Amino acid sequence: MSDRANRLIFSCGLLAIVGVGTATRLWQISESLWLDELHTSWVVSDTFDAIAPRARIGNQSPVYFYVVRLSTVALGENELALRLPSLLAGVALIVAVGVVTWRWCGATSAGWLAAILVALDSNMIFFSQEARPYALVQIIALLQLAAFWSLQRQYRWGRRLAVAVGWIVLFHLHYTTILLLAGELLWWAAVQFWQRGKGTYRPAQLLCDVAVTVVACAITWRHLGEIAARRSMWEMFVSKQPPWVTIGWFHWDLYVLSAILLCVGLTTVAFFWHRRSFWHRNATESRIAIELPTWFAIIPLLVLWWCAPVVIAWSLTAGDLARVFFPRYLIGVAVAPMICTGLCVAICRGPRRRTVAVLAITAMAVVGNGLMGQFLRDGRLITDRREDWRGAIAWLNATREDTAPVLVRSGLIEADRLRAESDHPLREYCILPVTGLYQVRQPAVIYPLPTSHSGRLSSQAAGLLQQHHGGWLVINSRPAMHETLRRDLRGSFQGARLKFLREKTFGNVSVWQVRVTPGMTNDK
Repeated sequence: MSDRANRLIFSCGLLAIVGVGTATRLWQISESLWLDELHTSWVVSDTFDAIAPRARIGNQSPVYFYVVRLSTVALGENELALRLPSLLAGVALIVAVGVVTWRWCGATSAGWLAAILVALDSNMIFFSQEARPYALVQIIALLQLAAFWSLQRQYRWGRRLAVAVGWIVLFHLHYTTILLLAGELLWWAAVQFWQRGKGTYRPAQLLCDVAVTVVACAITWRHLGEIAARRSMWEMFVSKQPPWVTIGWFHWDLYVLSAILLCVGLTTVAFFWHRRSFWHRNATESRIAIELPTWFAIIPLLVLWWCAPVVIAWSLTAGDLARVFFPRYLIGVAVAPMICTGLCVAICRGPRRRTVAVLAITAMAVVGNGLMGQFLRDGRLITDRREDWRGAIAWLNATREDTAPVLVRSGLIEADRLRAESDHPLREYCILPVTGLYQVRQPAVIYPLPTSHSGRLSSQAAGLLQQHHGGWLVINSRPAMHETLRRDLRGSFQGARLKFLREKTFGNVSVWQVRVTPGMTNDK
């Protein structure tokens, strides 16, 4: 079959996979924004000049938000417009993974399988539907890695430029992506050692590119210093875990291990089926057993590209230097197991074996990701978004008939700074869930609560409720915490009784109406 025919067949198959992947990403695209996405909504709701300071107060680089702002200018402020950059990046990632895998190994089935895994992976679907920078990080990280691999094989100015620009863009999309640089530097050092300093990417060139990257990132040093000074806040949600949990986070066990076992099993079955000597088979079958393809070095590059940032992030977290050992902070390397799975299938020679492996791994991915089971249960594919802020605020607006104050526990880690700081930007930031895309209507005093020990109201918050003889609370917390919150709220009032009148739950977001009666005592 000619190369043109192969390209046509691969393109047709990839187009079908992209169609499936697009459908999975559109399935729940209109769901309510959750807290992090509401920060994005708030950042881009004002002028372009306000984007940078609003992004920085949430410990984010502003670059991604400029992209989202362009989307909302064109389509208006709504869930689809906010999520559109991530959606496009997520769909493009399916194409990029398929094409890159196919070009690296030349096996059509390998490219298809890698693309299928991206299209059906629950993590990939979620980040493609989230108004945050992680889907863009994934696609740019993959393209940058492809340029880096090509540069190692043959020096070209365009490839070198793509590598350096990729480092800079990734960093400015999300600061933790600087960790991806470690794997590539280690691989470069290994190549230089193996080739005795005669690699195509010379040390002087690398040092120059790294220096340019450092200079281009230096404008953020002040902001990084501010984040470092507040690094203890991340202890709220980033716990210390063993490094091997990342195998499950990114489905190495489900994808790569399955591919290895299947290929070994299929080759073994084929050997015994034909009843021939393992070492005296024909040339094609012999290559299955004892020869590795010339592109095999890509697999250790992918493993190192994945391992290096994982180990560094785990070390920083274990040493309490920076709590960055968290799935979304490492999401840039999440495509590594998908590509490795495709390459493992490519090593298994023979179209029948590859076809069986592709079908089996696809079936295991659908079942193992929980997509099919979840769809049969309630018609959804993923359940990661557990905060229906849209429903909560709509119910509050429909139910609330007075101008009583609204106290908001957003759940933002920065909200604990309210105990020591009271500047207007911080207070505005901490009430963004009810002042952004989903707004509390009617005149009201909106008062932010800290995230930890939220029920222990300050004298100002308690006085506000007493002054109006009650009010409303919008609480973002797990239902298991509600009883503790109620107990602390009752204990915040001396010489007054707090009564809960109404309560409505929207996932992890709850709306409570309370009444404060003076001259009475709360029941203990």
